[in-house]
Amino acid sequence: MRLADSDASLDPVMRERVELLLATLTAAGSQPPSAEGVASRLGIPVALLDQLRQSGELVSLGPRIDVTRDAWEGIAARLDRLAAEGPVSVAGVRDDLGTARRFAERILQHWNRLRSHQ
Repeated sequence: MRLADSDASLDPVMRERVELLLATLTAAGSQPPSAEGVASRLGIPVALLDQLRQSGELVSLGPRIDVTRDAWEGIAARLDRLAAEGPVSVAGVRDDLGTARRFAERILQHWNRLRSHQ
């Protein structure tokens, strides 16, 4: 893995930690634990989390809410399908994704922001 704005590749130990972080967040889907908390437990520095966000590996939906790029792509595809059926609401997102309202609000805000820039 090579991160944005970085000339050095990660050492094998840190690469393994980052892969575990990404796997943990991906498995959580639309209801992720705090990336900062998981990173801290794994010994990943905050600066590396910032690099993961800058590189697009992590998508920040709001304070302390990050999903992986793969998870976001799956979530966005589901929202696109919902939108094809009619207006998309926080309750609809919550129900479709089986997530908490606070996550559904951030997901819908981020999705709307991206759609407005297309």
